[in-house]
Amino acid sequence: MPPRPRSAAQPANGTTGAPQPASGNGTARAPQSANGHGRARGAPPVDGYALLPAAAAKPSREEKKAGKRAKQLAAMEAKAQAEDRYFQEQQAAMQRSGEAQAAQVALQGKDADAREAALFAKQGAQGIEFGKEWPKVDVSGPGSDSAPPLADFESLTAALPPFLGRNIGLMNYRKPTPIQQHAVPLALAGCDLMCCAQTGSGKTAAFLVPIVTSLASDERGSSVGTRGAARPRAVVMAPTRELVIQIELEAQKLTNRSALRPVAVYGGADQRAQANPKLTLN
Repeated sequence: MPPRPRSAAQPANGTTGAPQPASGNGTARAPQSANGHGRARGAPPVDGYALLPAAAAKPSREEKKAGKRAKQLAAMEAKAQAEDRYFQEQQAAMQRSGEAQAAQVALQGKDADAREAALFAKQGAQGIEFGKEWPKVDVSGPGSDSAPPLADFESLTAALPPFLGRNIGLMNYRKPTPIQQHAVPLALAGCDLMCCAQTGSGKTAAFLVPIVTSLASDERGSSVGTRGAARPRAVVMAPTRELVIQIELEAQKLTNRSALRPVAVYGGADQRAQANPKLTLN
């Protein structure tokens, strides 16, 4: 018997020209190749049929970590740029308002009086009351005999800028503590120091008084309000935020009515509030 002729819809390789029902319920079946297996996704068209594109591969663990890190870096860069814009805006605002010029020539007038009253409103006596018998302090090393111990702050007045001597009086400092007796005159004489003393013994004033004296005598003057990057001329490091705030308050008192401006910088809080001097006396 002669072979049955192929229909016009049936390709020569034996595959059907259109999907055929897989069962009696009318569901369709994808076209099959001559060997009976389905075509792989992404393979070239066969028998004139277009196939579905290959599924995208899932990112690896390393790729996920790299993507997350890239997002973090982008967020950090955006924050840094925002802080830089804010800094420049504040500098321009200070120039327009005259605050920068006032800082250069020191604060005077009613604003200065109000700020001073707020600063020294809760000023008490200095820390520890050592009494008549003062503990012995060991002083050693190169330059340890460069300056005699300080007897009282009044005798130091001639070596201090006028505003600093006045502020020391407002802070009720009369007789220096043991650490102040030795550290202040030696630091003013230009010696490098390492000091150790108990809490409440006046260490903060012992290093701030020489620092403020040195900065006030600097011919370059204050850089507050000038355009460009911030240029601090002295940096004090402290281990905790609470101690940083205490040191800043002490520095604000010692620099009262001067062109010097102490600013505390620490993590875990709004940087803009720290940089705004109007928010530090709340």
